[in-house]
Amino acid sequence: MVPNENNQSENQIFLPQQLQFQEPINSLILVYLPLMKSHFLKFSACNAWENQKLLTYISGQNASEECFGKFSHIQLAEKVWLSRLNGNPLVGVNIFESLPFESLNGLMTTNNEIFPKLISGLDDFGATIMYRMLNGTETKSTIAVILAHIFNHGT
Repeated sequence: MVPNENNQSENQIFLPQQLQFQEPINSLILVYLPLMKSHFLKFSACNAWENQKLLTYISGQNASEECFGKFSHIQLAEKVWLSRLNGNPLVGVNIFESLPFESLNGLMTTNNEIFPKLISGLDDFGATIMYRMLNGTETKSTIAVILAHIFNHGT
């Protein structure tokens, strides 16, 4: 990064002092907080629509086990993330299990119903959540980063 005439780097985001944090993502979250609920509700609706379209397509095409396996992975991963966001993390879930159509449809329907309820109840998308990854490593992320990851994962 090359400083400009004010000795500020051109690739940095400069915010008022009261909004500056060590992690740039937290600063952005605070600035855009009023828009985040609407943003993630739209992503949730789009995710539900895409999930339904994809399940309808693969169920009508005599899709391979691999197709059901990949879609199962997406839905099982969403279930794990939802459990973390709700404060009841699941353990021992095999996110690479291939579910039969009925189970997959039920899980997808449940996930699609929970996301908008969860998002509607959130007020602090910059809050940090501590959780264990499936390999046992403890880590943390903000709710906004987690939701962005979830909705990007299915694309």
